[in-house]
This record gives sequence, structure tokens and C-alpha cells, in this order.
Amino acid sequence: MRSLSRRSASDYDETKRMVADVIKTEEGKQALREVLTEEEFQTSLVMEQSFVQDTIHDTLTSEEGKAFWGQLIDDPKFGVKVADSMQTKNEEVLKRLMKDPDYQTMMMEVMHDPEMEQATLELMKSKEFREQIMTVIEESMQNPRFQASLQKNCK
Repeated sequence: MRSLSRRSASDYDETKRMVADVIKTEEGKQALREVLTEEEFQTSLVMEQSFVQDTIHDTLTSEEGKAFWGQLIDDPKFGVKVADSMQTKNEEVLKRLMKDPDYQTMMMEVMHDPEMEQATLELMKSKEFREQIMTVIEESMQNPRFQASLQKNCK
């Protein structure tokens, strides 16, 4: 019985080496390429993608997933990488939202909120804000177009 078991293990190892060697040849690589590009294989991959998508969704929305992602986002390096990778899409979303009447109405409500108005006034009274305004004015005064417009309006 043991000799049969050893022979099976030996046959398996030998077959495994042979298959690995075949895959490494040009013919083996070409055969793999053909299999990977077959429509039936591609279709099975697409079907499995929904499984992957569902798994990711379930993982992200679970309590453990939320805790895990919360910890990752708290890491400044990771947060920067995520923000950078999403910046273009976020800008597109914001541009679309800015054209949306409902979003505009909501933003106006936020801006007219007494607490928001007070915070804005406090910000405008700060030394840093005033220094920034002065810098912008000085830079504008150096702009030839602004100078021409100013001269035209002063006449």
C-alpha cells in the first residue's frame, strides 16, 4: 500500500514538473493566450466579476469593513493616495452638482444660515484673510489687463 502511495506521489510530482515545463515553452504560452482570449472564457470572467463586485460591496458595508476602512482613511498617507486617485471624478461630480438647481438651492440655504454667515464674517476679519486679499490686489495691480481696465473705468 505504501509503495502505491509513494508511486502516486512520485507520479504526481513528475507530472507537475512536466506541466510546468510545458507551460514555460512558447507553445505552452501560446496555448494559454488562446484560452485566455476565447469568448467563452471571457464570458465566465465577466460572470465572476459580479461575484467579486458583490463580495467587495458586502465587505465594505459590513461593520468590520467600515471599521477597517475607517482606520485606513485615518492614515494620512493612505488618505492622500485615495484623495488623489479620486480627485478628477470628484471634480466632475461637483461641476455637475453646481449646475443642479436643487443643489444650488441647498447651498444657498447653507450660506444663508446665521451660523455660516457669522463664521464667514469672522474669517473675513482675520489677519490672514486680509493679508491674502492684499496679495491678490497687489498681483492684480501688476496685471496689464487689469491696469487697462482700471484706467478705462477711471476716465
